[in-house]
Amino acid sequence: MPIDITWAGAGYPRDVKRALGERPPGREAELVVVAKEFSEGSRELLSSLGVSWVSMTGSASLRLGPIWVDRQEVPPKPAPLAPSPQTWTAAVSEVAEVCLADRIHGGERVPRVEDLSARTGRSFGTVSRALRMFDASQWTGIAAEAHRDGSRRVWIDPSDMLDSWAAYQRDHRTAIAWFHTLSDDLDVIARRLEDALGRIAITGGYAAGLLAPFATAVTSVRCYTRDEHIQPDALREAGLTPVARPSRVGVSVAGPSILGESSRHDGLTIASPVRVYADVLTEGVRGEDLADHLRTHAIGF
Repeated sequence: MPIDITWAGAGYPRDVKRALGERPPGREAELVVVAKEFSEGSRELLSSLGVSWVSMTGSASLRLGPIWVDRQEVPPKPAPLAPSPQTWTAAVSEVAEVCLADRIHGGERVPRVEDLSARTGRSFGTVSRALRMFDASQWTGIAAEAHRDGSRRVWIDPSDMLDSWAAYQRDHRTAIAWFHTLSDDLDVIARRLEDALGRIAITGGYAAGLLAPFATAVTSVRCYTRDEHIQPDALREAGLTPVARPSRVGVSVAGPSILGESSRHDGLTIASPVRVYADVLTEGVRGEDLADHLRTHAIGF
């Protein structure tokens, strides 16, 4: 029996879809997809298509004529993406976040130093150093001819940059203050947060569901706000009680880039899709699949 073997990298749904799309049409050989590991969403996708798969951890689902193999010894969680060997810092991360958020709608040109400085609150020198790091990592580069606005830096590999930036965010998570509320209506909770805190940017699984609806249960609302906006009396009036461990509502303090890149969706202010993506990756077993869905439908690279 002829067999075609194709590689699907880390085993996220986007990796599997890319591997399936690279197969030449008309092939009659049985297909086996191989990856480091497969997320739960990837396994469900391959099962629905009747495609066999094998992970480097030893798990497998093979349907090759009379040969049927099901081996599920390892939890379906792909290894986390590794940060780039280049040096990430908080300042570089802020510049990267604005660049990536801009890339969703901004085309092939990277924002200019002056624009990035204004949007992050970082100095021209700090922004310039960050951009040189991006060039050295081959995420961006200098075009031979300047754009009509004078910009010359263009995107080369925003996808790899997003992977590396999200991995840095995973390893340097923002502190979250948790609150309990008697309400279990997340839409109501989100609007109460806006009323209580003023300017916020909603993130996490709830925000992902607004940007790219996905069939998975979300049980909490997270948001960013400025430190001076957190008023205990206003939070109590909104029915929010501080608790020591993760609960229904999470609030983090944000810098100017997170709030500045937010936008309105369904009457609520939502953080940029790249920020939501990075935060969702830290949320539970289904986080990887929800993040991948968001990346496919709201980010595009």
